[in-house]
Amino acid sequence: LRQGNLNGEVRVYRHVVRQSFDGYLWQTLERKSRFIAQVMRGRLDVREIEDIGDATLSYTEVKALATGNPLLMDKARADAELTRLERAERAHHRTQDSLRYTVTRLQARIAGLDSLTRDIDAAVARRRDTRADAFTMRVDGVVFAKRAEAGRRLKRILQERAGLVGQGERRHQVRLGELGGFEVTAEIVRVLGTIEVSLGLDGAPGPDIRMTFADLSGTDPAGLVIRLENRLARLEDHRADAVAEIGRLRAELTHANDSIGQAFPQASLLASARD
Repeated sequence: LRQGNLNGEVRVYRHVVRQSFDGYLWQTLERKSRFIAQVMRGRLDVREIEDIGDATLSYTEVKALATGNPLLMDKARADAELTRLERAERAHHRTQDSLRYTVTRLQARIAGLDSLTRDIDAAVARRRDTRADAFTMRVDGVVFAKRAEAGRRLKRILQERAGLVGQGERRHQVRLGELGGFEVTAEIVRVLGTIEVSLGLDGAPGPDIRMTFADLSGTDPAGLVIRLENRLARLEDHRADAVAEIGRLRAELTHANDSIGQAFPQASLLASARD
């Protein structure tokens, strides 16, 4: 009987030892996980400890199960809930900071588009008609009434200036003439061994006509002039696009302003979780 009681006590002792060792093992894994989380996600320029990660919480819960202590299980669940709410609070603060930056960016963009619409209005007011027989274009001091002739003169000047860039000069700007009341300008640049040509109309908002030197050689002279005329003809479309973009940005700006300053919606739950 004494031997039986002794064997029972040994089995209980072994169970307690094994249970204690399991708890110690998972506690060690929990501690290692905290260190690893700090190395992988922490910052080295501040003296603070970040929240524990999901893996650490899992080790904490397993440790609680291994010890068989229900209070540790309650503490593990409380830690997990607190961590979740603190992360949500930090995300809310980051969103608020992002909204403030968004408001500044939108305001600057809207101001730029407002300025663009005013420039387009001024360009439309000074634009001269070049359609059909009303066409005239001055290139290098000579006035042409035919697009093909003006285009050939334009191409020849551009090819000559591109040759200067190819001989060592990296960037060359030239004023070529006048079309529809606007000065025709060109910029020739050598980029990574390729010569690029940009044609624009000074005072007429819109994208420049860009091509390589090889493309310029194969471009139809009359077509080159027509592309410049299309820049002038599309001023109203360019303005309409800017006005539509302003409307969209203002709606986005209103939404951002309404969202700034909102309190964290789960603040009461976070306070309860901390308690």
